[in-house]
Amino acid sequence: MAKKKHGNTKFSIELFEKICDAISCSKKGLHFHCKANIITAKSFYQWISEDDKKEENRLGLSDIYVRAREIQSEYLSDLMLEVSFDDGDDEKPFVGANHIQRDRLKMDALKITSARLNPKKYSDKIDVTSKGNELKSTTVITGMNIKNTKPNEDKIE
Repeated sequence: MAKKKHGNTKFSIELFEKICDAISCSKKGLHFHCKANIITAKSFYQWISEDDKKEENRLGLSDIYVRAREIQSEYLSDLMLEVSFDDGDDEKPFVGANHIQRDRLKMDALKITSARLNPKKYSDKIDVTSKGNELKSTTVITGMNIKNTKPNEDKIE
């Protein structure tokens, strides 16, 4: 059985911008907004791909989409802070373990938001160096034996 085509796949800058605007201020993703506008996400991505391949008269669709996703990221960060700090619906004041859980939620939301807004300063960093110096190691694979050679370490066979 052949798949049904979903909606109109004909490009329109107005429709593209409408979908990007909807994404930028929503918790919902691309598939939801494409479906609401009777197109497929595949068609949406094809529009971007075709525009990127053009050498002249390029509309910059990928830039528009990337900006919409950046704005959505900011929106979701703000929403996360609102949710984690909203205690208006709580039936009773938090005490004991409940209070600790609420504080953990608040701190996690702040850490995540800080890392997203200023990744150079607040994101988790993976140190691939040793005290700022590059690690000098060599891995030699011979047959089934693996030999690691690092300064001041025994060889593994």
